[in-house]
Amino acid sequence: MKYNFFPPIIILIFLASCTMKPKVYDDTRLIMDTLVEVKLSGVPKKIAGRGVEVVFNEFNRVDRLMSRFKPRSAVSGFNNRFEATLKVDPELYNLLKQADEVSRVSGGAFDVTLEPVITLYNFDETKKVIPGRRKLDEALKYVGYQKIRYGADNTLFVAEPKLRIDLGGIAKGYALKRAARLLERAGIGNFLINAGGDIVVRGLKTDGSPWLLGIRNPRGLGIIGKLRVTDTAVVTSGDYERFFFYQGRRYHHILDPKTGRPAPLCRSVTVIYPDPAAADAYATAIFILGPEEGMKLVQSVKGLEALIIAQDGTITKSKGFKYEAQQT
Repeated sequence: MKYNFFPPIIILIFLASCTMKPKVYDDTRLIMDTLVEVKLSGVPKKIAGRGVEVVFNEFNRVDRLMSRFKPRSAVSGFNNRFEATLKVDPELYNLLKQADEVSRVSGGAFDVTLEPVITLYNFDETKKVIPGRRKLDEALKYVGYQKIRYGADNTLFVAEPKLRIDLGGIAKGYALKRAARLLERAGIGNFLINAGGDIVVRGLKTDGSPWLLGIRNPRGLGIIGKLRVTDTAVVTSGDYERFFFYQGRRYHHILDPKTGRPAPLCRSVTVIYPDPAAADAYATAIFILGPEEGMKLVQSVKGLEALIIAQDGTITKSKGFKYEAQQT
């Protein structure tokens, strides 16, 4: 196995002198406002250490590029534009096009232009903010993925001057995609990267078995079932991730682009799909659509599988979603 973090001659010397049996190397750091965990299976410790640094560095790079909170990011450059036509970073351009595809197939359930509405809430602070209908309707005037058109050479045409983007529904998945690709290029083929419940896996564990994941119970401790997966992404969107209660009602951060209010039909959605960025976006879209329309979306996308927990606790899953239900 070739690892491209060191010159080849150094790799050969290290491997020849290594007497310890490779095992799972595990490291966790706080990046992109979430805990990012990296597990590398069957890789010598020294090389694994360099591997996890590559993952964390890539997450930090994507965060600097895609965060609306960083004034020098590509997203901030878009949001602070002065012209209707602008040339953007190629990565941002390509990610926006991928988001646009999910928006179109989901009928607008996923929409990265929801930033004017998102900023009306206050999910990350102690003070609870619930915007009124008038403020929401005003903000929704500036929302709409259709208002961005894509030209050649990374050029965008934006029809609405006050349109702003937030990539919170796809950026973590994109970081997973990029990090996984870098590990594969380095010759590391057995790993798991978990970014706050958004997970990408490749290969197997050291014992030769698939990676074992739990599907969280959105209304209690523990899990509702287990997944055994390899070479795919598993992403969950849930109303328990960022939320607060007000007058007995749960207000969570997954907002419906049509109403500006928290989507009311699901507790959580777990999807399995090869592309982590698309999986991230599809999980959000399905959550917003709800069990019935969400499952129609799943069935329309080749290779997409999902398990949906409705607001009443009912579980619906696609035919290809194989999991081991937890006995209670």
